[in-house]
Amino acid sequence: GFFYLTGHQVPVRTREAAMDVIREFFALPLDEKLEADKAQSICHRGYETLRGQTLEPGAPADLKEGYYIGRDLPMDDHRVRAGKLNHGPNIWPQSLPKFRAHLSAYYSALLEVSRLLMRGLALSLDLDEDHFDVFTTDELATLRLLHYPEQPANPAPGEKGCGEHIDFGTI
Repeated sequence: GFFYLTGHQVPVRTREAAMDVIREFFALPLDEKLEADKAQSICHRGYETLRGQTLEPGAPADLKEGYYIGRDLPMDDHRVRAGKLNHGPNIWPQSLPKFRAHLSAYYSALLEVSRLLMRGLALSLDLDEDHFDVFTTDELATLRLLHYPEQPANPAPGEKGCGEHIDFGTI
């Protein structure tokens, strides 16, 4: 399901700065965006092209593009050396100098919100508030920023921004 969260205390400046740089990124010419292509990543980070994913089997590719970031770990980190799933360095576009700083700040702020939400979920299940803390330390968290360009007036059968799918993870 989905929900809107208010009162999360992520500063407006942090949110706006992140949205500004991701809009700048998606407005770049394709060749510049491809400099941060997630195909170069060992941990599924970076740019995913328009129609780069097909979530619904048998349907046309999704009419969206995305950018993935996570905990930015150097190649010599023990988790990266061990080949732990989705652990490694982020890919940052060189043409946008503020991109890394603004999205890193946004990622960190959202990570704190997710930890707070996990505590609220524990309480709602009549568990101790810290019940899920073990899962929110050294967690695997990905921030996926999506851009849905204007959709075609006459799409192909089954063509849409994002196909039917089941998500994985917690929140």
